[in-house]
Amino acid sequence: MRYGRRYGYSFPARNSAPATAPANTALPVITQTGSVISVTTGTWTGTAPISFTYQLSRNGTAVSVPSSTATYNIPDADLGANFGCIVTATNAAGNASATAATIYVGLLDVLSVPASFASGPRRLNRAHLGPAYRVRRSDNAEQDIGFATAIQTRTNLDPVPAADGDSRTSAGITRTVVGTGAEFGQSYIDIRWNGTATAAVNLRYCPTPLTATPNSTTNALVTPGQTYTSSMGYRLVAGTWPAGLTARMTQFFRNGTALVNEANNALPSNPSAVLQRSAVIGVAGAATNHVQNIFQADGAINLVVDFTMRFYAPNTELGTGNARPLLQRNTPEVIADVGQLDAVAMLNFAGSSSAFVPIEYDQSGNGRDEIQATPLNQPRIVNAGAMQTENGRPTVFFNGSATVTSASSFSAAHFVAVHAWTGAVPFPSDYNGLTGFLGASSLLYLQPGSSTNFGSILNGAVRVNGSTTPVPAVNLKVTSSQGTVAYTGPYSIGQGDLGGPRQWTGPISEALYFNPALSNTKRQIVERNLGAYYGIPIA
Repeated sequence: MRYGRRYGYSFPARNSAPATAPANTALPVITQTGSVISVTTGTWTGTAPISFTYQLSRNGTAVSVPSSTATYNIPDADLGANFGCIVTATNAAGNASATAATIYVGLLDVLSVPASFASGPRRLNRAHLGPAYRVRRSDNAEQDIGFATAIQTRTNLDPVPAADGDSRTSAGITRTVVGTGAEFGQSYIDIRWNGTATAAVNLRYCPTPLTATPNSTTNALVTPGQTYTSSMGYRLVAGTWPAGLTARMTQFFRNGTALVNEANNALPSNPSAVLQRSAVIGVAGAATNHVQNIFQADGAINLVVDFTMRFYAPNTELGTGNARPLLQRNTPEVIADVGQLDAVAMLNFAGSSSAFVPIEYDQSGNGRDEIQATPLNQPRIVNAGAMQTENGRPTVFFNGSATVTSASSFSAAHFVAVHAWTGAVPFPSDYNGLTGFLGASSLLYLQPGSSTNFGSILNGAVRVNGSTTPVPAVNLKVTSSQGTVAYTGPYSIGQGDLGGPRQWTGPISEALYFNPALSNTKRQIVERNLGAYYGIPIA
């Protein structure tokens, strides 16, 4: 017998296969062209149709909400980081996600103009996998220091804010608290000392009482046998720091009222109107249960003083620190992000001593390292255990005799730098050299022998166009110098010309040479990025 539609019966429809959720078989891939990041979907199985969303991140932090857009325009300020992406695939049966390998995008990666030379305390070029600097410690030991591959943090153990816990004066000298407030994001207290000493001088500021039984509210509690760094911010707000008065940072380890251990470190320079920080490093004694930061100044009998010091909230941290202020107590704070100078390696190497730079490694890929073999002429990057910083970023300090010079010749038509002048103001009549072509013509204070005006300079940046008037550079600045022709020869940083008196006094954080010169558009990318990273207003 036959059955079917002829006899009025329909066979049941065959069941279709159930839908399957997406599953990744090949990870998405991130690529970069100019300032644009693009992300592939990767390869997926699962029932069609499948839709995709993309969640972009910078150093692990989301920079966009999940969307169907597979591209991301990197803001100029964000260059110098690892960029990642999570791709989520969705269909009727469910969803699944896959994470692309991160890609590092540095400042040089988005410029089509090749750099002739580039150096600085952050990774400027994805292809540069080597160190940033060769550093020499005061005992002449040397080590290469590279860049952080993961976020590095520190934690302030000290109480905040600043307070008048235990200050001291000497016979004949009056001590007065003249004010309190907040500045640079930190609390402060102003203390005036004035009079004529009738005995040996020991002036002291301590934010917590030295005789108090320690507790977690007023003291930084420590573990015996561990290394701790203590630091304090200070500046002179009135009067003159007297000749013959020597200041130091002191770290007292105590157990109740008993002094268990003490470490001292002379200040790198006398207090001035500029905010300074000084650090001292020591090991907690066996009976220690807390640490205290103290600023002390010593002098002889008959010393005449009249000045006001501003003291900021202190810092104490476990390990070898760097005197960079921490604003929150017991809250980890980032000291180096991915691609930034490896602060942990640098400070662990330097310890409580200073460190200098015999080599600034070239990050352009051309191998044109800038070198200084003479120790006395090497710029400084760590000062008595404290990282040299400008606006909280590591920098290299040139003292008026320090310079580094390329071992080989190269051509450059455009120079960009982040720098500040801390020497005599106004500038000497012969100018002071930030960089120089060591030949017949010189870049004296960023000025090629022949140069031209160029437009579209961004507000906050400085253009040098051949004028004979030096550009004021007391504050940290981004400066461009562009020549009409390219010069070829060895170049120096910190010196205007070979053998001349034109040498720089102050920090030079980054130095970039280009050939050919940057267009206005490319130059503005550089200016905005440098300004954002170093806290220089650029608009």
